[in-house]
Amino acid sequence: MARDDVDVRVEVHTGNDVIVLDVRRLEGTYSYDFTVAGTSVTVLVIEILMDGVAIPTSPIRVEVEPLECIVLYPGGHRVPDRYGECGELTLHLD
Repeated sequence: MARDDVDVRVEVHTGNDVIVLDVRRLEGTYSYDFTVAGTSVTVLVIEILMDGVAIPTSPIRVEVEPLECIVLYPGGHRVPDRYGECGELTLHLD
């Protein structure tokens, strides 16, 4: 949408939470920039709205997946934690 006065809003839905992102128009263009960051393994739904109306490709579903520990640490017996990071495998025997 090539307009100088368009209101661009980006919302990230994570479960019951909605996060509104900062959106920056790239100088001299009609392109916009925003950053999505996740800290845990989850599914994010990103909505991009222009003047309150979703763009044709919105919403966007993004899956944040854990690291593939077996590839990064072959034979290392590591498993991803809830943040997707590779940690030591611990066994508890009762």
